[in-house]
Amino acid sequence: MSAGDPSRKRAFENEEFDEIGKRQQIAPGVGVEQGQNVMVKILVQNKLAGGVIGKAGATINSIKEASGARVKVSNNQETFPGTNDRIILIQGSINTVLTASRLVVAELAKQEPQVQNPETVGDAFAAGAAPPASEAPMTIVVVIPAQACGLIIGKGGERINALREQCQAKIQLQSKDRIIQGLDERTVTINGNLLNAQMAVEKVILILYEDGNVHYNNQGTNYGAFSSIGRGQMGLGGQSLGGQSLGGQSLGNAQQLALLQQQQLALAGLPVGYDYGAALGLPQQAPPQAAPVDAGAGQVQMRLAIPELTVGLLVGKGGNIIKELMHLSGANIKVSQKGDVVPGTTNRIVTITGNPVASNYAHMLVLQKVPTATSIQ
Repeated sequence: MSAGDPSRKRAFENEEFDEIGKRQQIAPGVGVEQGQNVMVKILVQNKLAGGVIGKAGATINSIKEASGARVKVSNNQETFPGTNDRIILIQGSINTVLTASRLVVAELAKQEPQVQNPETVGDAFAAGAAPPASEAPMTIVVVIPAQACGLIIGKGGERINALREQCQAKIQLQSKDRIIQGLDERTVTINGNLLNAQMAVEKVILILYEDGNVHYNNQGTNYGAFSSIGRGQMGLGGQSLGGQSLGGQSLGNAQQLALLQQQQLALAGLPVGYDYGAALGLPQQAPPQAAPVDAGAGQVQMRLAIPELTVGLLVGKGGNIIKELMHLSGANIKVSQKGDVVPGTTNRIVTITGNPVASNYAHMLVLQKVPTATSIQ
């Protein structure tokens, strides 16, 4: 049987998955309930997303069928904030999510530059030209809730160091200086070969859900206006959103956005209620902008409707989340009392009041917490 024999290649791949399957049989014993509904987000470069989806959705459908998980790839305008990468969202029971994650990582391995033609990789390896997909180095980026960072790192970095040793992979948590203000998710970057990357992704997922207290506030792939912040897009007048300073002091992403808005709106003499999102070139798929109403004294007011069940995601325990959003934006955010709803619905009313820039930023923060929020005209 020659090195390029397709049957040899399939047998080799089956051996790989058998090895991972053996690990999987013991993996869920880390405090994760078998029936628990979990989710994970994995990033994929826009140019590689088509390979995960497949022709007419064939590849992603096969992943769904083989794993039993729900798998979705965001559209090309729904990118993770600070990047141009699309989001692969995997949801289901712990076993189905772990299986789907392995299949997704395996599919991404085929898309790596070293193995652009997986059908001929066997012959190439035999000739010493390139390693098989299972041995080629690859990079996987997993998005985790910010509250899980401590679980991944462990006391004094013990846990992340143990993960690196166990998986024989480079595992790096997103540095604090690259965090987008107001975004409560971080990235974990994994570098290694296929088997090591799959093992590392599995372990990260298991850690996320081991104590039952960690969850994604944004359970979708739409980050609204956040998707355009920090990825070098040009704003009005060709000005970049990155690298601005004021009085010699470096500005964060939120401050950069606010400063750019203030400068450009003042120069253009635009009225209250101007569509900031369109002006900044934000994705057309972003949730509709709430129409600001002039509240006098330079203040505007925006109103959003949110489902009753999502109120806790916005308010937080003891009001800690909504207080933080008000602190970050400088606007006042108020959620209507139970029973005070949008007529004909059970949706509660979120009222945002502040100057135009503060209100617009608060609007973005609310949408990040509750992507299903809708504008009340």
